[in-house]
Amino acid sequence: MEPCPREGIGFVRIPGTTTCIRLSGRASASVDVGTYRTETPVQSRLSIDSRSESGLGPVRSFVRIDAGRR
Repeated sequence: MEPCPREGIGFVRIPGTTTCIRLSGRASASVDVGTYRTETPVQSRLSIDSRSESGLGPVRSFVRIDAGRR
């Protein structure tokens, strides 16, 4: 996969197309041990950003999924 520097850091070109995509995310977890706290808070985020050119101009799609407790 080759980088897409015109779209920014982290974008790569999907082979055989002019579409560039960036996948990013994070996950965290913690444990509180004690008499009153028995939950395990978990948070996660996944982001997908794709960009391409069309006959009408640039096309962008962006999806962000957040999960867990805050």
